[in-house]
Amino acid sequence: MQHFISSPFYFPSSLKQLILGFRQPILFLFCLSLFTYTNQTVLADNTLSTNSNPHWNSNYCQTCHASTPTKAKLSLIHTNVSTLCITCHQQNITEKHIHPIGMKPGSNMLSRMSVAFRDSLDAQGQLACATCHDIPMQCLSSRKNEQELNSKFLRGGPYYARSGICFSCHDESKYQRLNPHDQIDENGTINRASCKLCHRDEPNLGEKSTIDKLYFSIENDLSTLCTRCHPWKPHPGASFSFNKKRQANHLRVPPSAMLQRMQVQQNKMGIILPLDPTNGKIFCGTCHNPHEKGILKHAADKGADSKYRLRHTKICINCHDK
Repeated sequence: MQHFISSPFYFPSSLKQLILGFRQPILFLFCLSLFTYTNQTVLADNTLSTNSNPHWNSNYCQTCHASTPTKAKLSLIHTNVSTLCITCHQQNITEKHIHPIGMKPGSNMLSRMSVAFRDSLDAQGQLACATCHDIPMQCLSSRKNEQELNSKFLRGGPYYARSGICFSCHDESKYQRLNPHDQIDENGTINRASCKLCHRDEPNLGEKSTIDKLYFSIENDLSTLCTRCHPWKPHPGASFSFNKKRQANHLRVPPSAMLQRMQVQQNKMGIILPLDPTNGKIFCGTCHNPHEKGILKHAADKGADSKYRLRHTKICINCHDK
């Protein structure tokens, strides 16, 4: 569809008929705003409006090129490509940890970089916008099909994870996330540093204790200790409910009858079903044992390292009797 600033209410006849057929004026105005916004991104003189994105659009060549570019002559407005990018992306460049423009990679980093990355360094051997962003990708019509999976035209992309491109230069083995559940090393020694990820003070493992005697790094709502890494919403089991009108909410204070059943089941099954001591609610640790097997003893050790870390294979029956 062509864009006309002089005619912001231009629509194909079929779409016009569709919108004029709406009986609700609010819905009409909403649809109208969507299309007029789109139609006004390219102005009558073929210049950019403030909300435009010049990438992947052949109408916007003049944003970076003084004249029609050719393979022999790019005719860039700025000879320094990074300077050209900063014209629009000044805010991004201030975030040096994400866009380290002007930094010179060390020898170890250079050895990990592919030829394409090394060749894209600037004349001083420093990182430039074009080092990570394969700029010609979004200019060439022959590469238009790459837009859907690599809209930011990241060099070497698309990447499965956002951080994938980082490991084109950085040693991935040095950036592995710490797993707080890895609490015993290959020699059987307890990694006490992992305790401090959830506990404010390192618990005395030789002393028998209950959850209300422990101090955690979060004072309210212990489930947030888990959802920092496991942001499941809703909980994987919450889609199951006997009530079709609403989903189950397990993170609540159990009624007295359920509390009695939980106590019976703990004694019967030889497990523990701790509640959040700050509010009396069921929390992630009620059903899941976050510790590695061997850290705790007896009932508190049940479920450690098991599938889903469940304290009991039939976890539901410990609260529900039917």
